[in-house]
Amino acid sequence: MATPTTAAASCSSSFLSPSTVSKRRVSLSGRSCGLNLCSRRSVQLSYSYRSLRLRTRVRAGKEESAGAVIEERELLRKLNGNGAAGGSAGKYGGNGSLSNTAEDGRKKRIEEVGKEDAWFKRSGPGEVEVSVAPGGRWNRFKTYSTIQRTVEIWGSVFTFVFKAWLNSQKFSYRGMTEEKKVVRRKALAKWLKDTILRLGPTFIKIGQQFSTRVDILAQEYVDQLSELQDQVPPFPSETALSIVEEELGAPVEDVFERFDFEPIAAASLGQVHRARLKGQEVVIKVQRPGLKDLFDIDLKNLRVIAEYLQKIDPKSDGAKRDWVAIYDECASVLYQEIDYTKEAENSELFASNFKDMDYVKVPNIYWEYTTPQVLTMEYVPGIKINKVEALDKLGLDRKRLGRYAVESYLEQILSHGFFHADPVSSFT
Repeated sequence: MATPTTAAASCSSSFLSPSTVSKRRVSLSGRSCGLNLCSRRSVQLSYSYRSLRLRTRVRAGKEESAGAVIEERELLRKLNGNGAAGGSAGKYGGNGSLSNTAEDGRKKRIEEVGKEDAWFKRSGPGEVEVSVAPGGRWNRFKTYSTIQRTVEIWGSVFTFVFKAWLNSQKFSYRGMTEEKKVVRRKALAKWLKDTILRLGPTFIKIGQQFSTRVDILAQEYVDQLSELQDQVPPFPSETALSIVEEELGAPVEDVFERFDFEPIAAASLGQVHRARLKGQEVVIKVQRPGLKDLFDIDLKNLRVIAEYLQKIDPKSDGAKRDWVAIYDECASVLYQEIDYTKEAENSELFASNFKDMDYVKVPNIYWEYTTPQVLTMEYVPGIKINKVEALDKLGLDRKRLGRYAVESYLEQILSHGFFHADPVSSFT
């Protein structure tokens, strides 16, 4: 999901010189997409301890002293077994204060220039058109039976196969031309995107992964699937609120000074709400309900679909597509992505790797308020790197930003073997 982050901010001119290329490498299907930095036992201990502390503190209604906060954070560092996690917590004093006037002003300026409402909030001429019911339609997934879901999935698959077959037949064109073929591919690609939106989170996530694969799909499909990156309907805010309260063990008004009811962004697996915690602006990523059960049903069907595509795909365009291998990779990543503690651990490892690079910013994680279904992190406004006018308004050097992006990826891959594998129009 696209949460507000910043990838390049200052004007440092230093170049990278990766020298530790012999360090241990990590594959895309392993560490890069869902690394568990701690042992399973230490993560469970850490999560259980944080949850217990939060519930006890909030329900007792007592203010913590600065000494208690420091003592608790020291224990959390030991439980986490991760220097980066400790570093993140250590940046906050006993009263949780970190901001200063200059930093607040910079964030405010970036936020104003780069402000762009989520597509589901837009109105007027610029409104995004998506021929699919909003997020409420997805509520049916919580009570779906395996048979119902399987019928819906395969009905969509056979419809697509028939449409694609019809598009390849000369008799259906009344004079086949390349222009007519392109028009039909565009129409079918839009139908596929809308169908994926109706099928929900599992298929949207996979569609997002295909949205950059010009080596596998025709450009018309890539163009349509790329809209899945930021045009996903939110789920009801009431549901998000109840998930946060259940996960944190207390009413949101007892935990946060402010919690914005309306989400600022929605993605295939969750949505993001802004809030204020201990005087700091934060964002809270809340997972869609029932994803594990939905994945169990969908991925069984997708395995069969992958095997079917492997048999019928003529690969006449010369592309080397291994649909079963693609399925295996997607399935592995999907299950890892519904545990937000893994995402938090990856974020802090990434921050640790780039702690000496002042132009790379990774939001701080609030571990006390993070669970497998709720991720609380520092709010860092940003601008998509493809929003050229906004970048120019801030007076940013686009060539320098491009150089920073290349340098940071070289550092990720060559020095650490641990890289951001899902940048989707990264923020600057």
